[in-house]
Amino acid sequence: MAAAGYPRSRVSFRGGSLTSYCSSPGVRRSFCQHCGTSLSYESESWPDDVHLMVGAFDDPDAVKPAFHIFAGEKLSWLCLADNLVRYWKTPGDGDTIAETGDSS
Repeated sequence: MAAAGYPRSRVSFRGGSLTSYCSSPGVRRSFCQHCGTSLSYESESWPDDVHLMVGAFDDPDAVKPAFHIFAGEKLSWLCLADNLVRYWKTPGDGDTIAETGDSS
């Protein structure tokens, strides 16, 4: 899934159809209560950020990725055919995967 992180202070939702739940300790996920579309991810690990699901944007192509996270957990059949930095987990952890432009 593609998500875009933003400062929490810059994000707001309009309308009353947002529902959220705690999916694991310290993590809250929000979705549309009418159709079930996943909308956001919030974590105590990044208390000042909210991550929005790019697929729910009106124009998802307007958001250009900067890197891949959790690339160390990538399924063997997934091909990442770009030259973006790949973090084993997250940028805060710092560890990257050296290869880029997957050809598998």
